[in-house]
Amino acid sequence: MKRIYSGFAYSAAPRANCWWDRTCDLPERPTLQGDLTCDVAVIGAGFTGLSAAMHLAKEGVSVAVLEAERVGWGASGRNGGFCCLGGGMLDNAGLEARFGAEGRRDWRATEAASVRFVQDLIRELGIDVDRHSEGETRLAHRPSDFEGMKREAEEIEADYDVTPRLIKAADLPKEGMNAGFHGGLTTPVGFALNPRKYLAGLAKAAEDAGARLFEGTPAHAIHDDRPGFSLDTPQGRVRAGRVIVATNGYSSEDLPDWLRGRYMPTQSSVIVTRPLTQVELDAQGWT
Repeated sequence: MKRIYSGFAYSAAPRANCWWDRTCDLPERPTLQGDLTCDVAVIGAGFTGLSAAMHLAKEGVSVAVLEAERVGWGASGRNGGFCCLGGGMLDNAGLEARFGAEGRRDWRATEAASVRFVQDLIRELGIDVDRHSEGETRLAHRPSDFEGMKREAEEIEADYDVTPRLIKAADLPKEGMNAGFHGGLTTPVGFALNPRKYLAGLAKAAEDAGARLFEGTPAHAIHDDRPGFSLDTPQGRVRAGRVIVATNGYSSEDLPDWLRGRYMPTQSSVIVTRPLTQVELDAQGWT
C-alpha cells in the first residue's frame, strides 16, 4: 500500500488506551478465506461502510464488507463523539460565490439532514449510544466576536430552520461555561454520543440484514473487469458488481489511484479525566 503520511498515523499506536474501547465490546469478525462473489463490495467498516452495507442488505443486495483492521478501527471508532453540523470551511459568502444561493441552501440543508439521519437510525435500530446534550455552542473570544454572532444568528435560522440562542457573557456562568469568554451562540442541531456503541449497533444491524463483515482483510487492489470489479485480498479475490470505497483518510494512494493525494488522516487528541467531584466542578466553573 502507498500512503503519504507518516507510518505512525496508520499504526495502532494513536488509538492505544482509547477510552471508548473500554465502554463497549465489539466481537471479532472472521477473515476472508478464499474467493467470494457479491453484488456490492464495501471497503472499510466504519460509519459509512456499515451504514451502506446495512441499507443495501435490507433491500436484498448481497454485500461483503472488507476491513483491513477491526470494525471501527479508524476515525469512526476514536472520534470525539459529536454528531453535529459541519463538513467544510467555506462560509455562506464563499459557498454562494462558488455554487450560488441555491447551492449554499442545498449544502446547509444536507448538513442538517445528516444529523437527522443518524438520529433516526439510532431510534429505528434501538441503539443505546449514551446520547446527551442538544446542539452546539460556540464561544466568543473577543467582544467583536460576539457582535459577529449576533449577525450570524439570522443566517443560522435561515440555513437550518431553527432558532439559535445568543448567550451574553454575564449569563455564561449559569450555563456552565464560566471561563472568561465574551458570550456564546448555541445552534440547536446535533448531540453527543458514544461512537463505539453506535458502531456496534450498526455492525449488528448490517449482519442481521444479511451483510457479511470480514476483518483483517485489506483490499490491496481494485480491478475494473467490466461489467464488474475484482478486489485482491491476501486470502482471496472478491468479485462484485459495484464497489464502495469507505476508508476515510486511511486508504492507500493507489486504491483507487484517481484518489491519490486527496485525503489523509487528521490527528487530534481528546483528554479524558477521571470523574470530577462536585467541589472540583464548582471550582473550575465549566460543566
